[in-house]
Amino acid sequence: MTNLRFTGRWFAMLAPVVASSVMITPAASAATFALSEASAEFTRFNVIPEFQEVSTNTDTQTIATNGEVFSDSDAEALFFATPPQAANFSFSQVDGDGLDYRGTAASQAQVLGSFFIPQDAKDKAFSFDFALNLNLSTEIDDATFESANAIGAIAFWIYGGSDPNNLSLLDFLTVKALVNTANNNDSLEFDQSANITLANNTLSSNFGGLQESANAAIKGSYYRLFEGATYITLIEAKSNTASNQASDAASAEAVPEPTTALAAAISGAIGWLLKRKRAEIL
Repeated sequence: MTNLRFTGRWFAMLAPVVASSVMITPAASAATFALSEASAEFTRFNVIPEFQEVSTNTDTQTIATNGEVFSDSDAEALFFATPPQAANFSFSQVDGDGLDYRGTAASQAQVLGSFFIPQDAKDKAFSFDFALNLNLSTEIDDATFESANAIGAIAFWIYGGSDPNNLSLLDFLTVKALVNTANNNDSLEFDQSANITLANNTLSSNFGGLQESANAAIKGSYYRLFEGATYITLIEAKSNTASNQASDAASAEAVPEPTTALAAAISGAIGWLLKRKRAEIL
């Protein structure tokens, strides 16, 4: 796990990437291809964070005995206090050609910010705008011995309470997708709690056949009014995994559900919160 800290120039460099899809189309010669990418941007916070942290992680693996396979993953993340804004993206891609190979690529990106609304604040509200994007794509040539899988998930959670060491989950938003070619357990799911207003919620999918995809573009805002002094923590995490396989003896590779794929990102993000609590107690 790598902790990153950025200056203002990094936001200018990263924002255009986050604001639009960085999706790469498969090369015409690729026998198998899988892509999973996600981005998130948070702006217009009405409260300046007292603490912020970001984290990214990437991993790739390839095995080829009779063919070629390529795996690539990347992740970036930032969170600024003044003006308050956060953004991150993660990207995983594999492509291969031949008769016997296997490739995987995984990436994660997370941001965390802690806020405080004092008792004497005139406006005891917490609000921000957000934009989330999720893109998955797979392609194979022959379903008898090739498979390609893409998993992606984005989620954010808002915790709050009067005791910084005992915060409760207040609100959440999740979007997750699974594309498994050439199997039939594809899915694209979205869920949200109250206090989240959507300006745009576009979910689209193309399931079935040798080329499949799932896409989500979600924009909206969060607003919640509190009665007294309140500690608030915003956690956002994303996880993207792409894998492919070719083997004369292999069927389509079994892959975990998107919820399982996001579990590692969630545990890491929650770990930040626990670490901060321990630091405050000490």
